Amino acid sequence: MALIVNDADKIINKYKVPDALDKRALNADRAMNIWNKTLNGDYRRKEHSWTVATRPTIIGQTVTFTIAPASTVNLVSHPFVDNDLVSFTTTDTLPDTLNSGQVYFVVSAAADTFRVALIQGGVPLNFGTIGSGTHQVYRGLPLELGEIGINIDFNGLEYYTSLGWLVVTGVWTVATRPPTVNLSPNSGGYNTEIGQREYWDGSSWRAV
Repeated sequence: MALIVNDADKIINKYKVPDALDKRALNADRAMNIWNKTLNGDYRRKEHSWTVATRPTIIGQTVTFTIAPASTVNLVSHPFVDNDLVSFTTTDTLPDTLNSGQVYFVVSAAADTFRVALIQGGVPLNFGTIGSGTHQVYRGLPLELGEIGINIDFNGLEYYTSLGWLVVTGVWTVATRPPTVNLSPNSGGYNTEIGQREYWDGSSWRAV
């Protein structure tokens, strides 16, 4: 459902950000990156859910395509399994039955190849051409600044910034903290093991 907001405080109130730590992390400038500005001036939310392992892909992986004996996407030791959602970009043209910006379901996944379908568990698409240029595959759609979602690993709201993933709220233990690789400074949440809120300062976790 699309929501209309006027300022960062309404985003904070929407997600019940509980204290000054998270208000500092979710400042007005960054908060506005969560929203896509539409032609009528409203800001509309893009929200999804994922785990750390299934977050939208930040950088695509280069793939090739094969027409016969089966129309496959080729990527050695790829991470995808059946029913994953993927999309493709290219520097020139994709195979004739694929479109940039469209999401496809993985089917018939093998160690170094997979096929794609328009619906979950659907009939694999056949390629009449292999396209031209350099092609890349992404989990979901290519990640954009401001992409927002719920990370179910720590039940936290996070969104993607130029500094990495900014975790706005969440609950974890020392062992289940958000991974610090590509984690934005000022990410914060509640650590049940130490009984305090804490935030990532860019080099270590600090209690508040």
